[in-house]
Amino acid sequence: MPVQPMKAVSAVILTDGLRPGEVAAVGMMLGVVLLVLGATGAIGRFARLIPQSVSTGLQLGLGLLMGVLGIRLILETPRIGFGSLVLLVLLMRVPYCPAAPITLGAAAVAGWLSNSAALPHEISLGWSVPQLVIPRWPEVLHSFEIAVLPQLSLTLTNAVVVTASLAREFFPNATPISSERNLALSSGLANVLLSPFGAMPMCHGAGGLQAQYRFGARTGLAPILFGSVLLVLAVGFADDPASLFAIIPIGAVGALLIMAEPIWRFPGGCLMLGPPAGQ
Repeated sequence: MPVQPMKAVSAVILTDGLRPGEVAAVGMMLGVVLLVLGATGAIGRFARLIPQSVSTGLQLGLGLLMGVLGIRLILETPRIGFGSLVLLVLLMRVPYCPAAPITLGAAAVAGWLSNSAALPHEISLGWSVPQLVIPRWPEVLHSFEIAVLPQLSLTLTNAVVVTASLAREFFPNATPISSERNLALSSGLANVLLSPFGAMPMCHGAGGLQAQYRFGARTGLAPILFGSVLLVLAVGFADDPASLFAIIPIGAVGALLIMAEPIWRFPGGCLMLGPPAGQ
């Protein structure tokens, strides 16, 4: 099950510049709400009130947004972007082929040869240990108004209800990961425990699940590998992760977004433009 930053909170951080104490307060408050909803079973009753058509519509809307963003990113480096898209389409038709890593590697080489990607001149070890952040009362009030309220509805729908619906479609025999209650409890626990140490408010997400499944993830090993890479970058290369990410041309990222769209494999089989990854 993927874990990703909360989108509305991220937008507020970028536009209003939330302080560390306010970010920690957002995560803890949202975490408490999710824990209460999960522990009492209220999240399940809430999910039953939402028609399947609404969940499907949210998946479609998410796919369209990802597609539009992907096109914009491709147009920033069109040669590499469209080349990556073609390579992904071809490789994803090969059973058990790691299409995404191969495409990213090829795009990085192409970016280096064409000077479209910025290679870091120097990479140095820079150890970083999380520090405890205690929100002050004014920070709690401010973050509740501008970040908690906008994020809550998005989290309950996209990160819990829609993600559970998508998990039931992809993994019909895996009841624990498709339970709204378990998704709410795991997200709530992660935020309550980790937000005071500077972690971004986080949740599960239908977009992350769709993308990982689309590119071949079928077990818990996928998020374990992803998390391990992030831990190495955060703890061992604290000053250089942005430089390392810049190795990948932005057009290749756009190609990945387009191929990960939910509308490529829509619930019920309609708009089935390509076979699921690994088949």
